[in-house]
Amino acid sequence: MTELNIKGGLAGQILRVDLSSGKISTKETTTYARRWIGGRAINSALLIDEVKPGTRWSEPENPLIFGAGALVGTAIGANRLSVDTISVYTNGKGSANVGGHLAAELKFAGFDHVVITGKTENPVYLWICDGRAEIRDAAHLWGMTTYETEDRLKAELGDEAT
Repeated sequence: MTELNIKGGLAGQILRVDLSSGKISTKETTTYARRWIGGRAINSALLIDEVKPGTRWSEPENPLIFGAGALVGTAIGANRLSVDTISVYTNGKGSANVGGHLAAELKFAGFDHVVITGKTENPVYLWICDGRAEIRDAAHLWGMTTYETEDRLKAELGDEAT
């Protein structure tokens, strides 16, 4: 495990994943954090900067953006993760947020945001750990329930922690 390094509420990196090309890259969070605070605000800025006018919700260029809140990883109870994209209902901005462990785990892995674009022909999942990310085959998980998938991945990855 890498050393935890969250300064000023930032893990430091925005993870970018293009499912069409399989390319994974990073960008420094400070590019956006100098002007915007936290998950939802930076997600909104990413949408404004990256979505071309006229892009529809169903197009591979429509990003699915996950952003951990500014205090996640620095304070007990700070656990919100914003999820933003173009809305299927309005074709405007669609937002949601969730609690739980995902936002903190994302920050502890070194990322403040994850931007996913593109489309694959086959089922895949995104593995993120200690500053690294990989697109991995998920064909063997296809058709499983959420609980079955979680159990299988925990066993395969040797990560029985909840």
